[in-house]
Amino acid sequence: MKPITILDKDYLAWVQTLCERYRISQIRAAVKVNKEMLQYYWLLGKEITERGDENKYGSAFYATLSRDLKKRLPKATGLSERNIRYAQSFYELYSGFIQNLQQPVADLQSTENKSDDIAHLNLQQVVADLMNGIYQIPWGTIRS
Repeated sequence: MKPITILDKDYLAWVQTLCERYRISQIRAAVKVNKEMLQYYWLLGKEITERGDENKYGSAFYATLSRDLKKRLPKATGLSERNIRYAQSFYELYSGFIQNLQQPVADLQSTENKSDDIAHLNLQQVVADLMNGIYQIPWGTIRS
């Protein structure tokens, strides 16, 4: 079958629109994947910090965890010892901000004033927005 060339302006504009829409979809997908991975790294860092396994098992803990994860997830990427350390640093860096915002939310929950309910909802929204903002940061930026 011989390829044809269509030079119709409407057709060419439509092809351009399709290409732009495709690129936008790719960017949106990449942002969603990044957000999911950041949530994974956040929870990984949180659990490492809360469990205190480095204190229990020593400095080889990170290498061991990396090896064990790679063994069980052989096709996965991002599970190097260095990335696991970054995940913990990522959590420790930003968790302080979240905890500082959550304290006023907790304080407002203990009151029964209606105007405090509105402030409580606003602070909860600030915490949620901050977490969404944190999950928008590219992982490469966090690691550097």
